[in-house]
Amino acid sequence: MGTKLPRIYADFNKLHGDTLVLTTWGTYRSLCRERLCFSSGQRMIFFSEDLEVEGTVFYAEGSHTRPGYWAAKVIPDAIRDVPATDERLPRSVPCWSCGTDVTSVFERTGFPTSESCPSCGKPLWAPFYPPAESHPNVTTPRPAV
Repeated sequence: MGTKLPRIYADFNKLHGDTLVLTTWGTYRSLCRERLCFSSGQRMIFFSEDLEVEGTVFYAEGSHTRPGYWAAKVIPDAIRDVPATDERLPRSVPCWSCGTDVTSVFERTGFPTSESCPSCGKPLWAPFYPPAESHPNVTTPRPAV
């Protein structure tokens, strides 16, 4: 039996051809809840209120005028309608690394791209950090196993 794929929220309005862009607040909170950071080649199930699809994560390189971002290659014909659920992400935001509730940091700063968790000291924005292989001067932290 195979390994269960992680389920990560995605906004299907950000589906462009076979590319699902993964840059939303809901995606970030879902990664934190699952205590994951993106890495190229990861297989995941992406879901919304009534859709889901499997995909493979990759980092789309930016340019000098546009930053890079995480996305997933999906097969648009494989998007499945699923019964609408009331599965909502909790309002609270846990640290992706240690699980401490860091909601107050977000309430104070918005998207805290330079803030760290007050408990473990890890950068809060790490789930969206670019991969180390494309940016060797940036260390992409990974949760301890």
